Amino acid sequence: MSKSHVSLEQAICPATGKVFTPKNAAIFLDKRLKASMEERTITHYEICPEVQEKIDEGYIVLVGVDMEKSKQPEPGSSVNAADVYRTGEIVYLKREVFMALFDVKSPHSMSYTPQETLDMLKQQAGDHITDLDAQ
Repeated sequence: MSKSHVSLEQAICPATGKVFTPKNAAIFLDKRLKASMEERTITHYEICPEVQEKIDEGYIVLVGVDMEKSKQPEPGSSVNAADVYRTGEIVYLKREVFMALFDVKSPHSMSYTPQETLDMLKQQAGDHITDLDAQ
């Protein structure tokens, strides 16, 4: 791609890792009109519309992560989306089921979860739990 004097703002979904154009995307302009920018500029992480729809329906998003390939956070700090190695698997679990399984009173809407935990959940759920919706 060639450089341009304008660029469209992009975001990365922390769940899927996909790059997308946010709803209120900005357009960047080099006032000198010099070709200094790429056609698209990634500025932040933001839940993409497809994942947000599931969250709005009452699901918790469990993102499969390979813990050995991920950068481990410092003790007491939270996981950085740029440091996780996603396996590509996403499981949507109803909030009530998540709270019962993990004994959590107020969960976040998304969780980076070791792939082994997702495999165990899928194995135990079988065909009997309809609240488990794998993508």
